[in-house]
Amino acid sequence: MKYLFDIGANNGSQWLNELSNNQNDIHVYMFEPTPYLCAIIKDKYKNLKNWNLIENAVSNFNGKSVFNIAGQWDWGCSSLLNFKNNIKETWPKDRTADNGDLHFTESIEVDVIELNSFLDKNPHIDKIDHLHIDTQGSDLNVLKGCSNYLHIIMNGNLECGDTAPLYDGSPTKNECMDWLKQNGFKIDYIKNEGHNECDIYFSKV
Repeated sequence: MKYLFDIGANNGSQWLNELSNNQNDIHVYMFEPTPYLCAIIKDKYKNLKNWNLIENAVSNFNGKSVFNIAGQWDWGCSSLLNFKNNIKETWPKDRTADNGDLHFTESIEVDVIELNSFLDKNPHIDKIDHLHIDTQGSDLNVLKGCSNYLHIIMNGNLECGDTAPLYDGSPTKNECMDWLKQNGFKIDYIKNEGHNECDIYFSKV
């Protein structure tokens, strides 16, 4: 069995093709705290098998937190963190406008979990074949919250700010790369994801 983790699953499109093709050796765990997006995932996958939706945010602690929802465009900028005060100077005007995606429309309280705790409760998961992380500023915290199980992660990718991080407290690209290298991973490649963002693809050494 291949175990695929999607942290910050948004509308669940990441693994739809694999499951739609009835690949019986794949099992997907999707983590998403936004109620609206969870409803979309449940409807999208209702006739498919080998998937689980965990309706929690993921970070490096267990508890409750305020989750800021950016409920416009693709709902993809919601975060446990706040936007930096200077984003109107460092990001495109159409994105920082009141109707842009870099604008929180509401805040809700959500349950936050560590992957350590989740994996403690799911001992059948003996490896993570791919760990996809897109939590809008908390990606490195997701890995830090998986400290006891880093050895079972085969490969993955995380998103981070490049020249101008979007969120308060979010790490830089260099900080993410240094942490990965210090914790048993190598950097496979870096993919530019548009204005001031990139994906770091990594694998176990």
